[in-house]
Amino acid sequence: MPARMKYPNPTHPAPPSPPSVDPSDTPLLLAVPDAARLLGIGTTFAWELVRAGDLPSVKLGRRVLVPRAALERLATVQTQAG
Repeated sequence: MPARMKYPNPTHPAPPSPPSVDPSDTPLLLAVPDAARLLGIGTTFAWELVRAGDLPSVKLGRRVLVPRAALERLATVQTQAG
């Protein structure tokens, strides 16, 4: 049985690390599907939260957008409650 390879190995580089989310790269307002993706929930559920008023939103013309700060508050509240 061959010996286990150790990283770094020039013939087999280390697997890439998962991309990190930098809050400063996230727009101030996000479309509901983008907000759902960041929260890790489905788009339909995100729309239900918006309609119920549980996920604050802003309407600009025909677009419904979710403030980034609302996502951060929601995540903080859920983390503290969980």
